[in-house]
Amino acid sequence: MVVSAPDGLSPQQAVFPLHPLTTVGRALTNSVVLPDTFASYDHATLTLRGGRWWLQDLDSSNGTTLNGALITEPTVIASGGHHRHWTDKAPPGT
Repeated sequence: MVVSAPDGLSPQQAVFPLHPLTTVGRALTNSVVLPDTFASYDHATLTLRGGRWWLQDLDSSNGTTLNGALITEPTVIASGGHHRHWTDKAPPGT
């Protein structure tokens, strides 16, 4: 999993290994900690089930997108899929 700055302008990225259950959010207890005030403390999960990766929003305040579309239920991530949490600075589809 690659995490880049929410403004999309920063050249710095961080790479995190995926575990069969990977949690994402601001809380320090997450597998991937996002230092972004627009991310919820427990924002989303990436889960390996049946050989496929699933992305699920955890009822976050600002939502989670996959390939630019807001997800509302657990969704399979195709190879090369692009996930990001979104903020009022970067609404879905941008």
